[in-house]
Amino acid sequence: MENIKPSDPNTSLKLTIYYKTKKTQHLLKNNPSKEKESLQKSHFIYRFTCNRGNCEFLQSTYIGMTTTRLSRRLTLHLASGAPKKHTQETHGTTINKETLEENTEILTNCNDSRRLAIVEALYIKDTNPVMNQQADDLQALPSARRARTAHQPAEQAPLPRTNQSQVRTCSQRVTEEE
Repeated sequence: MENIKPSDPNTSLKLTIYYKTKKTQHLLKNNPSKEKESLQKSHFIYRFTCNRGNCEFLQSTYIGMTTTRLSRRLTLHLASGAPKKHTQETHGTTINKETLEENTEILTNCNDSRRLAIVEALYIKDTNPVMNQQADDLQALPSARRARTAHQPAEQAPLPRTNQSQVRTCSQRVTEEE
């Protein structure tokens, strides 16, 4: 504070020095908040476009959603997922983070996770991206189940039906206890 002097000798300065972290940065009154860089954003729909080889002309894309930061989601794509699988099978190479960052764009954002999943489904339905096409059977739907083989167990027997006269609601129990 010894080297700081006001230009007008009749005024005095009172300085408060503090340690500014990213968490406290938004709390400062006179500090305009900076726009987050795209890798730090979360809760959005994104599109990865492969630009290697023939994919540049074939529009090989992947539509995804994330509720985590984009940098984290791209790191997960390095380990597994459609972009990694596409790059290995189509181009015979491994994908790197720089390629993912350069070829990924944010389409829209939504803080509601349920709506985000619906918006992602609509984007996929409208654009029909190559990398989003499901190659494996979905086992969750009864109509998509495969026929049982000998080593698979039989379906479990249904639970016994309850006698409706024995079933009491919560409000009936409360009135009986009073």
